[in-house]
Amino acid sequence: MSRRLSTALAAALIAALAAAAPAAARTHGFPHIVVPSSSTYKAQRAHFLDLAEHGISAARRHFWNPGERWYNDRLSDGDRYPLATVWSLAGLFETLDAVEMAQPSRHNRQAVRQFAAYAERYWDRDLQPHGGYAPYPGPRGSGYHVWFDDNSWWGHAFLDAYRATGNPRYLTDAKRASDFVDARGWSGDGMWWETRHESKSEEALGAATALSAEIYEETGNRVYLDRARTYINWANHHLWNGKVYGTPLTYANGAFIGAHLAICIRAHDSRACSRARYLGTWAMRWWGRDLDKAPQFDTILLRYMVQLGNYMGKPKFYAWAYHNAERALRGAPSGHGLYLNFWDGSSPTSHPSTGVSHAGQILTHGATIELFAWLAAVKPPQG
Repeated sequence: MSRRLSTALAAALIAALAAAAPAAARTHGFPHIVVPSSSTYKAQRAHFLDLAEHGISAARRHFWNPGERWYNDRLSDGDRYPLATVWSLAGLFETLDAVEMAQPSRHNRQAVRQFAAYAERYWDRDLQPHGGYAPYPGPRGSGYHVWFDDNSWWGHAFLDAYRATGNPRYLTDAKRASDFVDARGWSGDGMWWETRHESKSEEALGAATALSAEIYEETGNRVYLDRARTYINWANHHLWNGKVYGTPLTYANGAFIGAHLAICIRAHDSRACSRARYLGTWAMRWWGRDLDKAPQFDTILLRYMVQLGNYMGKPKFYAWAYHNAERALRGAPSGHGLYLNFWDGSSPTSHPSTGVSHAGQILTHGATIELFAWLAAVKPPQG
């Protein structure tokens, strides 16, 4: 079952993007972004919460597979394996978490619990050395092809489920993801992308770094702090170009922002605080005002920019996410309460570098409503 682009094609695309990135970065400068008033934010946060909740309901109406009692990967999916993968569902999972954080209630908490209960069915205990999350639910066997970045994003969603509900079971689920990725993915010289060890991956490294750092933030367990710092040290020597990490992948760099921020908050590490702020500033310079890499990539970056803006008291960071959410409201709707377009209004299939080969994926919808949910859950800084 194919997950994304072939390794060869992905490598070629990443190389092309890397070659084009410096010129693109030079043309941007720090983008002009208007910071809305406090009264505007207050009204819009309630609106974004409403949009996220309606987006959750729309996902259930249009992607639900009544026979399997779970979500399909895309509309009218007639494949032999129609259910959504962990990567496709991570945005919807995070949306449920963030909605409960934004508006704690018995209903919202139950929605997180119900989703998380099925999400645990992606765990494959046969994967060496002690189990990991497979792309598809149910036992798949020790030789099943598994991606390490997906394990970390799924672990993030479980960690946020723990933050939302306080249920320690989900913290354990998140730790299991981090432990699997470290055991099977970390080579000592970079992070493998998947279990066949065909290529290294900076998005897998970034996701793993943020997950381990945030587990440390929640628990104080220095095993995860040391793990995150090991990954960061390697990235600083092999990926850092003085501005961003490696090729221009919004979600990989967003994850490093999240990692530094988590260490800053829990360890009171001034260097981590400075690096998080620096990365946030350069992210805005590098990509400019309007993000269009892909909703599933850009939301991860903007989620961390929202948190960074809140913690650092930087209104521009939060306003960047707000601006792109407003763009998504104009460009992403595709009818029936779904957000199946890119934020500029284009079709996902017109962007081959994203690995999206089909229109109408829950991946695209879930990523956009996740952005709405985080803007509702995280308070804007006072400008």
